[in-house]
Amino acid sequence: MPPSSAQPDLGPILRKTTIVVFPPAFLLCLIHGIITNKAVPALGLIPLAGSALLGLFLLYRDKLAGGGSPIRLTFSQILIADTLLACVLFVILVISWIVVPDEYEGPPTMLGTYATVPLMINIACHCYLALRIVQSSLALASQHHSEYNGLMGTDRGAYTPISEADAISYQDVEEGNAQPLS
Repeated sequence: MPPSSAQPDLGPILRKTTIVVFPPAFLLCLIHGIITNKAVPALGLIPLAGSALLGLFLLYRDKLAGGGSPIRLTFSQILIADTLLACVLFVILVISWIVVPDEYEGPPTMLGTYATVPLMINIACHCYLALRIVQSSLALASQHHSEYNGLMGTDRGAYTPISEADAISYQDVEEGNAQPLS
């Protein structure tokens, strides 16, 4: 269902969320990595930085859209970026869920658990944004298809009415009395 005009556009809000989440995630992941000498969830800082940069680029592009933005990204490129970031974050999150409980040392485990929260927030943001792009693309394709069919006259159902002269020639073909074409 395409977003109605009454609902606010969540795209910019979610892009800002990916930017705002990065600094606390950086601190939590870095401290957890230093204390435990484990690469995860600190490895999640790489896709989190990519997520924040993508958010900055897209918000900057939207801000400059009226004057002609120098940033040229298509919907398919944004879809690929959102999907890739969500997948990489999910893989790191699952690995974190496996590694962090193994060390069960009290405070470092709790710190590692808190460090995975920004990963979950960014996964949710990128999944929503990617699904929204897919949904709007499908809605546009459906609208384009129905407009094309309306223009071409093929939206009348399975059968198109034929003229009387054509009906007689088709009847001759069905009866086996077809005349050769000249």
